[in-house]
Amino acid sequence: MSTAYIDASSFLRALLTDAPGHATAKAILEDPTIRLVSSQLLAVEADRAAVRLTNEDPAKAGFIQDVARGLARIHLAAISSAVVAGTRAIPQTIKSLDAIHVATANLVAEAIDYVITDDKTMARVLKASGAAVRGTLDATPPAGEQSLGLSCQPDSATG
Repeated sequence: MSTAYIDASSFLRALLTDAPGHATAKAILEDPTIRLVSSQLLAVEADRAAVRLTNEDPAKAGFIQDVARGLARIHLAAISSAVVAGTRAIPQTIKSLDAIHVATANLVAEAIDYVITDDKTMARVLKASGAAVRGTLDATPPAGEQSLGLSCQPDSATG
């Protein structure tokens, strides 16, 4: 069993069938051999995205339940004072919400095997701190890798 930290955009890709990387992200979310961890921030970002999507298209009201089911699969770490301190210690330029994900992943680094993100900036900052990073957008994994892919693309789902 492996343990992975998953960011909000990768989580949402697993639920949005038309999102790039959907199949890979869905496989990760549904894989019982991968224990998933994230920040409580993921719940906020996913819930807000679900409300926005439902308000834009009422026919997609079921997406709110999809988010709830997906979140039930993920252990959510608190946004603690240690996380806030971790965000303040990041020397690279990074968006505030992404800094919370990076700081949380760094805080639980000893308990996770890798971080799942397609955000280039997050990936760069995480790699600089020694984290292994995998993405969902590259469906052709290098030899010896699982079908998680390793490319990192801009993160548009969480803005």
